[in-house]
Amino acid sequence: MKAKIDGITYDTETSRKIAEYENGYPRTDLDFIREALYQAPDGTLFFAGESGPRMRYGKNSEGGGKVGGEGITLTTREDAKEWIELTQGENAAAVKMELDGYTII
Repeated sequence: MKAKIDGITYDTETSRKIAEYENGYPRTDLDFIREALYQAPDGTLFFAGESGPRMRYGKNSEGGGKVGGEGITLTTREDAKEWIELTQGENAAAVKMELDGYTII
């Protein structure tokens, strides 16, 4: 997935995936979400994913209301760490270390 934000292109193919999350709901559910945290080559952190209308990637519909969608959103290191705590369960500490550039062997 690619998106241009403020003149800069963010691409999941050329960025490092740090962690991913899916809430387990079917794609047709209003609260479905599947996303991943990435780090671009320049160090910028972003989320890329898809969701139902009530979640992060929901879009406004032309006829009113919301529909599911997909996209890329920039994030801060602090927000990324909070997301890791909320989504990664027992692996949260290891994922936060990876975010900080450490590798667990």
